[in-house]
Amino acid sequence: MCAASQLQKASYDAEIPLEEIHRRSENLQKAIEDTKMDDNSNPVISILCDGAREKYSAMVGLEQEELRRRMIATAEIFRHTSHLYVYRITHGVEEPLTSDMEESLQKALQLLTQVPDALGPGANLGWCLVVLEAELDLLDQRDCIRFRWYSMHLLGIYNTKSGEKILEAVWNHRDLVRSGLATPARWQDIMKDMGEHQILV
Repeated sequence: MCAASQLQKASYDAEIPLEEIHRRSENLQKAIEDTKMDDNSNPVISILCDGAREKYSAMVGLEQEELRRRMIATAEIFRHTSHLYVYRITHGVEEPLTSDMEESLQKALQLLTQVPDALGPGANLGWCLVVLEAELDLLDQRDCIRFRWYSMHLLGIYNTKSGEKILEAVWNHRDLVRSGLATPARWQDIMKDMGEHQILV
């Protein structure tokens, strides 16, 4: 993700030639693909807040096997989302997804159903929600995504508020585009115009 963010910045700032941007993008896509997790993987993750009155963990209440399944699903959501993020570095917002990128989008959306709430690894999906919904915006999905934001806010993970704010702005801009009152823009451009930073999503 760090390499992708650096490449995004280099592309925006025209720091390196376009051909080099494309080459690095292709290499990044291969590296992202290599992080694929098998269903029988055993990842390790822990989220613990020691500063509270009582120790709090977002893992409480999850059976071990359910937690493992959600961790794998979350890791795979990040992988597919990273594919989409890198793709948009070299492809404009009006360019349709290629078949493999469309497959990543659909798989990520399907995996979201395996992490149905903010308990456990799902607490880390704010950035993914922004990237995925920037690619697929069905009006009837907005309330569902808003509920996921609300669930994450309840955990006190307030960087999710930045993600929600950015996505609402993206939706508002998209509504203006549909009405002929604006031209299409990448969510990163909208975020930049808002003065928000990706690291806080």
